Amino acid sequence: MDHYRRNLLKLAEKLIKAKFIERLNRFLGVVEIEGENILAHIPNPGRMKELLISEIEVMLREPKNNTNRKTNYDLVGIVKNGTHISLDSNAPNKIFKEAIQQGKISEFGVIKELKPEIKYGDSRLDFLLVNNERQKIFVEIKSVNLVENGIAKFPDAPTLRGLRHLEELNDALKKGYRSSIFFIIQRNDASIFTPNDHTDSLFGKTLRKVNSNGVEIYAYKCDILLPYIELTKKIKVKI
Repeated sequence: MDHYRRNLLKLAEKLIKAKFIERLNRFLGVVEIEGENILAHIPNPGRMKELLISEIEVMLREPKNNTNRKTNYDLVGIVKNGTHISLDSNAPNKIFKEAIQQGKISEFGVIKELKPEIKYGDSRLDFLLVNNERQKIFVEIKSVNLVENGIAKFPDAPTLRGLRHLEELNDALKKGYRSSIFFIIQRNDASIFTPNDHTDSLFGKTLRKVNSNGVEIYAYKCDILLPYIELTKKIKVKI
């Protein structure tokens, strides 16, 4: 990845290598830096049991604003079998916005307006796009970290919030909007995306239902060389 020639998203100015020790709860883990065990914030509520394994190499970011925090680091990435993987669940919205502004995503037409965090029903959907044909398009972004044998899967834990977003997208569709759920795989070793029915069969069932109604499903993977990340390629969706 030639980050000197390409306009890439940078997750941090500097990342610190560490060794993962254990996860204490959804958002807190223990890492080892130069022989010392230190607490780190995990900015991702997913289970990630296949990723956060003892002694795996992890990447830490020092937050810019450290006021009122219990930890001095965010655990934002890992290196597994040579593959760089971003774990930052806040990154995909930034990745999507940048890709839209750079014209890397063609599925929604030429975008003239982009509004983030739009309240809809009982939720907030990630983006409302307006294209050159004056179509209004609601887009909900989902971060994907789990890949097994080249197959990206979501979710890796049951998600009531994800179900609610699907229903909101379906409702928006009925009211004349275009609606899309957009999966961003934060690693480059996936060739297919599929819902993770083994973990959350209701999400998979609902995803198929709303897709049959017209909610659009897209999945893109990223090239990553931490701290750099770039949305690069659309992959096949198999539901």
